[in-house]
Amino acid sequence: MHQQIVMHRPPLLLTAKEAAQMLAVSERTLWTLTNCGQIRRLKIGAAVRYRFTDLQKYGDGLSSKETATDVASLPTER
Repeated sequence: MHQQIVMHRPPLLLTAKEAAQMLAVSERTLWTLTNCGQIRRLKIGAAVRYRFTDLQKYGDGLSSKETATDVASLPTER
């Protein structure tokens, strides 16, 4: 019997909700990280999307002592 292996690719673009879930942070924290330039976003019309690869790079760049929730000290754009 022949078995087919199915490989699942991650989506290229994620919504803010999906991106926050991927990073295990709140959407508010994701917006803060975005506004201070830690994470890039894409605007497609009125929609905001995040590249899977950008989120992966951000997560990979965190040291074991840093956490994504250490954003209180980050400057925010006003």
